[in-house]
Amino acid sequence: FAQPLRATVDRLDLRLKAGDAGDGLRISGLDAELAALALQATGQPQPVAKLARIALSGAELSLAERRVRATALDLSGLQTQVVVNPDKSLNWFALLRPARVVAPAAPPGRAQAGPGWKLALDRLRLDKLGLRFEDRSLLQPVAVDLQDALVELRGVSLDQARPMAVTARLPIRQGGQLDVNGKASALPVRGELQVRLAGLQLTPYSPYVSQFVMANLAKGQAALDGRLSFRADKDFSARFNGGFKVSDLSIAKESDGAEFLSWDALSSDSLTLSLAPNRLHLGELRIAHPTARLVIFEDKTINLQQLLRPPPATAPVQTASAAAEKKGAPAADFPFAIDCVRVTDGDLEFADLSLRPQFGAHIHYLDGVINGLSADPAGTALVELDG
Repeated sequence: FAQPLRATVDRLDLRLKAGDAGDGLRISGLDAELAALALQATGQPQPVAKLARIALSGAELSLAERRVRATALDLSGLQTQVVVNPDKSLNWFALLRPARVVAPAAPPGRAQAGPGWKLALDRLRLDKLGLRFEDRSLLQPVAVDLQDALVELRGVSLDQARPMAVTARLPIRQGGQLDVNGKASALPVRGELQVRLAGLQLTPYSPYVSQFVMANLAKGQAALDGRLSFRADKDFSARFNGGFKVSDLSIAKESDGAEFLSWDALSSDSLTLSLAPNRLHLGELRIAHPTARLVIFEDKTINLQQLLRPPPATAPVQTASAAAEKKGAPAADFPFAIDCVRVTDGDLEFADLSLRPQFGAHIHYLDGVINGLSADPAGTALVELDG
């Protein structure tokens, strides 16, 4: 590597049987264990990764058959961190950047003999995983910790088209847990996974929202349950079918901390989201007890526009010709359609200061439906709301 890495191990245990049955070396009953492995990078006082234990069990090797088989490879207690630097680079990309080495030229007329190696690993298991993720590219950094996480693959081989059984349990210290079960292959990239996200606390991710609006996620949690399928042949495509729920949400203004949007629950059991083709469809979207404040000012701007964060001073200045081209360009192609939006027990403060005389109202117990909401400019939505 371009940046030297040094590994230290406290203990190595090895047990095996070796022999030669006339067709080359054979190893059987191979069990090995490494304890207290640490990976140190030059110039860094603390290890970049620590691993409590690596255990290989039930391994066999045949040189004649060019075959390796093992019952299990268990990695326990991995502790590391992934950091997005202010320039959006990843710390591990720098750590694992290969050194520039000029490979010697292969001898002429010499071809590789024999078939390739075969690998069969019944189980690859990573447990007691502790991973800290930090995004330092934001104005306010985000830190999220996985604790006591588990990832398990079954049916691992060098045949990358062969599907592997995938199981993952990823508890998040800041609140929430992601569970994944299904099958996936490496080449081509394909997968069918059942995904369940429960109790994800949204407050730690508020800086991502604050990039675009001058507001904070004061509270809220999210849940998701459905089936994810994906594949990457020439292009990547994915599809999710299931449901979601965002509950107890409150968004407050940065300036004074006043709440301007909240709801008890935003949910749907009929979500279909796909990439390539891009499409979002909801059979029914339910909003329980939404509260909001909508003000139209005298210049006909609305209060929500005032919350939009201005672009950074380093953003490129758009020329008149570029603006004209952009105006004539088609909108981003991500159509959406919501068959029915059902609102219950809404609360809306509304004021129109552009009217003479000015008008204001506080609407309580807002109930009703909006049918046929979509991105189709020729479409018509039917609104029936009472309050």
